[in-house]
Amino acid sequence: MDRSENDPVIGAIGGTLGIVGAFLERANIATIDELAGALSVYGAATNETDPEQAAVIAQWVLGLHELASARHDKN
Repeated sequence: MDRSENDPVIGAIGGTLGIVGAFLERANIATIDELAGALSVYGAATNETDPEQAAVIAQWVLGLHELASARHDKN
């Protein structure tokens, strides 16, 4: 499977994480940045055993940070 930025599965999961993050933030459970931070820690640990998978997680973390920034810029 191609793990590039254009992979539709990676994009779909990234979008889903954004929706989950927005719900968590709305429920005052965690901010999108906090979710991204937790996912980043997971990615760092994953990098030790599977760098390719960690690269995918890094794409999701970047997407979550971009979403958080865009949401905060609107407010």
